[in-house]
Amino acid sequence: MGFSYGSHGFILILVAVSLLALGEAKTVVVGGSQGWRYGFNYTDWTLKNGPFYIKDTLVFKYDPPSNTVLMTCTYSQTCGAT
Repeated sequence: MGFSYGSHGFILILVAVSLLALGEAKTVVVGGSQGWRYGFNYTDWTLKNGPFYIKDTLVFKYDPPSNTVLMTCTYSQTCGAT
């Protein structure tokens, strides 16, 4: 029932290859080819495309009119107070 040296080597190589695959970071476009959009089921998308790991990059592509990252001059001067 003992293992030969060859089978120990095979198991060691198998474990090493598995660890290398886990260490690979991937880039994922959220929402797929259509990108980030309103009315999309991201919970379902995540279940189909996950899990995500540390060092993975999630890319959010969206139409330029939907960009809300830049603030207006008035918003900046009032610190967002209305």
